[in-house]
Amino acid sequence: RFCFLTGNILTIEETMMNFRTKDANRTFEVKATTRDGKSVTKELRVKKISYLGDTYCDALESDHITQNVLTYYADTEETTVNFVLPSTAVFSGMQVLRYSSRIYDFTRSGHTIKIPMKYIKEVPNRQLSFTFRCGDGDSQVIYRGYACYIDHNRYTISDVPSQYIALSSAQDFYDKFRMKIDDTDTSKYANYDKTFVLTDDIDFNNAASLISIGYKSSSHNADNPFSGTIYGFGHTIKNAKFQYSERYYYAGPTIGDRDPNKDRVGFFGYFQGKVYDVKFENIISDARNYGGCFAGTILAGGYLEDVTFHNCKVTGANETDYTIYDEKHPDWTIYVGRVAASSVGTFVAVTYNGTSVGLVGR
Repeated sequence: RFCFLTGNILTIEETMMNFRTKDANRTFEVKATTRDGKSVTKELRVKKISYLGDTYCDALESDHITQNVLTYYADTEETTVNFVLPSTAVFSGMQVLRYSSRIYDFTRSGHTIKIPMKYIKEVPNRQLSFTFRCGDGDSQVIYRGYACYIDHNRYTISDVPSQYIALSSAQDFYDKFRMKIDDTDTSKYANYDKTFVLTDDIDFNNAASLISIGYKSSSHNADNPFSGTIYGFGHTIKNAKFQYSERYYYAGPTIGDRDPNKDRVGFFGYFQGKVYDVKFENIISDARNYGGCFAGTILAGGYLEDVTFHNCKVTGANETDYTIYDEKHPDWTIYVGRVAASSVGTFVAVTYNGTSVGLVGR
């Protein structure tokens, strides 16, 4: 699942290096059979990468490694991308790389490494990794940070089409979308392709048993994914627990060990729209399968830009966050993701508790 062999090159996903481990390095034992039938065992030692901006979160357990992404808009006045290395960093023999290409024209001020802005402007609207190799030999420590340049100014209300709908409270969401179990108003689907503006933080006050917004199913002749646009202007949507997809409206309550009404559960069930500059906090997806804090499924055309998730989680798949295996039913394939269980959409500067690892389940 996490290792890929191309010719004689073995690629190991970063997830294996940094997920739930405090060890400085990882050792991999590779077993193979040669063309002439001989068994070969090789031990590989790989250095662990320490991410800059570690933000340990109780909900994720203290040994999950996370990192922040530095985001710059076109109207930034900064001329350098500034990464702050730990006070314990050793700067002798330091090498700085963007992906695998070495950067020579960086400067250092104390523990801050300043990289010319051109290195992220050259590749806009994409999260770029920068690696810092400090020290030499076995004592070398590797740090990594991320930066993203968005090639437009941060959106303001003047950039929004005039025909928008303002959302300033949880009640506004309830009025525009089917989110409650007893909501029978199908006329709300006319809102699912509209443009919305958050004019305040949205607090659902720990509301539970909510229905995910947007549904698509040939079985129930339903084709109502959310395909609108939300401009957040930095506002926060918080404190909500989603437990059902809109299938509930078509099939009614179901009884069983695996409730299909709890598949494709997130703030959105099926998402095909655009979201800009929004923060999500304490959003819970209580899904049996295809659960994500933002969406169960992000369809083609779905776009998230400068969207952050903090203290959000997926539960229910196995009563353990982010599990893709159900001990009770090992024959089931369980898909969960921190942001979305499945996605063919586009993410620009999207982070979950500061990390960009494991955002999508598949």
